[in-house]
Amino acid sequence: MGKRFEKMKDQHRREGYGLRIVLMLLGLFLCALGSVITMRANLGFTPWNVFHQGIHNVTGITIGTANTLVGMFILCIDLLLRERIGLGSICNMLLIGPFTDFVIWTDVLPTMDTWYTGLLMLVAGMMVVGFGTYLYIRSQFGAGPRDSLMVATARKTHFKPGYCRIAIEATVTLLGFFMGGPVGLGTLVGAFGQGLCLQLIFQLTRFKPTEIRHENFVDLWRNLKNGQAAGKKIG
Repeated sequence: MGKRFEKMKDQHRREGYGLRIVLMLLGLFLCALGSVITMRANLGFTPWNVFHQGIHNVTGITIGTANTLVGMFILCIDLLLRERIGLGSICNMLLIGPFTDFVIWTDVLPTMDTWYTGLLMLVAGMMVVGFGTYLYIRSQFGAGPRDSLMVATARKTHFKPGYCRIAIEATVTLLGFFMGGPVGLGTLVGAFGQGLCLQLIFQLTRFKPTEIRHENFVDLWRNLKNGQAAGKKIG
């Protein structure tokens, strides 16, 4: 584990900030794109949106506001679990929403009208979300609130990250259901399938997010001030 950690640190030093920012933004956009693909599957809300809708039912706040408030609450939990919060964590909170709105606005993705085409669309969307998650976590600028919780849970329990995501999303689905959130086939598939897709991508890329040391804002300022990693290329 120590050798792998040192290898990742070396890779981190060799990658310029420009490339890492591109990876982060591309990953966040793919997360948004994949989310819209799952919506177009037309098989029900995804686990977190079931939870957000449930909060809306109980409190009357909008789903978008619920999304943001839940993200802020989870971010506090991440800090208590000593996860490193950085540029990627904040960009995750601020950019995925607008990226999602943009993809919806383009209206290039068709809505499925049968369960079997919807299921294929759902799996495709989950794979896109999984690859986007891999890219932006790999940039080492800090994972988003929900993914940081996944990584922190995996680190504490020693279970694989994908399995921890399944447990987290199954829990929020259940909570959302009790608050009146809409649960469908897509919700159930998403609750278990997204974690499996993510774990598959991590295994295919030989990526271990629990061994990543993310760069927080203090690290970012120090490295930029000292000129470390600026303008360098992958070796």
